[in-house]
Amino acid sequence: MAAPLPVRVLPGSALKEDWFSAFFRNTRLGETKSIMVKTFVELESRAVSSLSHGKYPPVYPVGPVLNLSSKMQRDKVSRGNSKYKDMMGWLDDQPHSSVVSLCFGSMVCFEGIK
Repeated sequence: MAAPLPVRVLPGSALKEDWFSAFFRNTRLGETKSIMVKTFVELESRAVSSLSHGKYPPVYPVGPVLNLSSKMQRDKVSRGNSKYKDMMGWLDDQPHSSVVSLCFGSMVCFEGIK
């Protein structure tokens, strides 16, 4: 059984009364044709499955989405971060398939058709 999520890791807005229902009321969920999530089924199969059945629009996992060979991406990651080489060195020293990258990102609602 999974450990419960500690309250201290939740964003402050999630601790307000009725936050979750207010969030969904304000997101135009009813107009949404589908939801793309940056994840993959093998990592979060229960979450993808539970969101894919029921009152929500279809959920499409689109991940992992990484372009580590792109110079532009390396430049973006390293910009302003003098420890880029240290971080990449540490990552290179880890056993194959032993690191999971988590990115909580941001919530976006597009205006119009995208």
